[in-house]
Amino acid sequence: MFIFLNDNDSNKFYELYAVHKKTMLYIAMGILHNKELAEDAVHNAFERVLKNLHKIEDVSSHKTKKFMVVITRNVSIDIYHKLKSTETTPIDNLYDLHNEDSKVENILVASETINELKKELQKMPIIYIDAFDLKHNYDFSNKEIAELLNITEPTLRKRLQVIRDRLRAVMEENNNGR
Repeated sequence: MFIFLNDNDSNKFYELYAVHKKTMLYIAMGILHNKELAEDAVHNAFERVLKNLHKIEDVSSHKTKKFMVVITRNVSIDIYHKLKSTETTPIDNLYDLHNEDSKVENILVASETINELKKELQKMPIIYIDAFDLKHNYDFSNKEIAELLNITEPTLRKRLQVIRDRLRAVMEENNNGR
């Protein structure tokens, strides 16, 4: 893969590496439990980030950190699945990031509904949460998300539809219960 960077992008990439490498390695180790595989996952994650470098504004922001975590987690899960293709382990058991704050507050006003939506999001498999997060919190296109998560666009659309349907059902339950 050859990508030519101007000086600003090159500096941004090196700064991303310096700021986020340890966190990314920690995430990959939590999934793969192998240092060499974790390093490979971080390397592959940085390759994906490099293709979307233009989308990153503030290297040190929480939003960027979360983006780096999502990419690393998905690359690590891909590696894990390739290695364990005969075993079936639910993705939710690999790594638990359900404790991270959600931006659902930006979508809804009622605090009860927000709490119910957060609970429902925490129940969702991480593959759905990542797709939802990249779409609604990072404003990536479906094509970009599919590429980042290494899935097809129809698979992505289905994941987004599943999470929207679940959240809509929670909102309807809350509205009917009042």
